[in-house]
Amino acid sequence: FRGNSGFAAPDLYKQCETNATSYVIRLKANQALMRLASNIEKHLLDVNRGSATYVSPPQMHWAI
Repeated sequence: FRGNSGFAAPDLYKQCETNATSYVIRLKANQALMRLASNIEKHLLDVNRGSATYVSPPQMHWAI
């Protein structure tokens, strides 16, 4: 399932996980998300440039 921030509801995440459905929800950038992503940002940029091997980061969940 792929959606924008209009679909960003914890009940939807739970439903997807209960049914073993992969999902991606794009959230509008904000300071809190930028802070949370800062620890993997450089690595992902390096992977995108081909100068690093992609290693999947640990699965992250946030509750609002």
